Amino acid sequence: MKSKAQEIQILRDAITTLGADTYLGPWLGALVDEVERDIRGDLFPCRTLRDTQAECNLQMETTNRLCREHKESVRKECEKLLADASKQCDSLRGRCGQQLYAALREINL
Repeated sequence: MKSKAQEIQILRDAITTLGADTYLGPWLGALVDEVERDIRGDLFPCRTLRDTQAECNLQMETTNRLCREHKESVRKECEKLLADASKQCDSLRGRCGQQLYAALREINL
């Protein structure tokens, strides 16, 4: 049985041996700190690409759902603001018309 330190060294040696111009070298290099931390913490390094992809997919679905919900909420708020502004414009037009009518009546006295 290998010690933790030996396993970590084997992993680091494999990364060095594979080098940067390989498929696995850079990938293992990107994971080495996480794997080393798991080994030192007596955790079995179990995160696979499939796990990572599944987590990314779930986060994307959640983000898309939240965006849709937020978009709908914003759309409803915009509709409400537009309706309120339209009512205010109608009210202002009505008051302007009344004031104009009153002014014309006063002139024609």
